[in-house]
Amino acid sequence: MNKTQYVLEQIRRTKAYQAVFETDNGRLVLEDLKSFCGFENCSVCEQNPNSLQTHFNEGKRRVFLRILSQINRKVTDE
Repeated sequence: MNKTQYVLEQIRRTKAYQAVFETDNGRLVLEDLKSFCGFENCSVCEQNPNSLQTHFNEGKRRVFLRILSQINRKVTDE
C-alpha cells in the first residue's frame, strides 16, 4: 500500500466511524461504551491497586479513546 492509498483508507475509515456514531443508535451505543470503558474514571483500581487491573482498565479506556478520536477527526475530500 502506497502513501496515497494509506491516506485514502484512513479517510474512509474515519468517515465510517462518523457515519455509525452520528445516528441516534450510534450515540446511544457511544454513551454505553463511555460508561463501560471507564472513560471518565481513573484507570487505577482504588479499592485494590495492582498493575494488572490498572493495565486492564487502561486497555478498555484506550478502546473508547480510539473511537472518540476517529469520530472527532476532521477530514477533507481531496
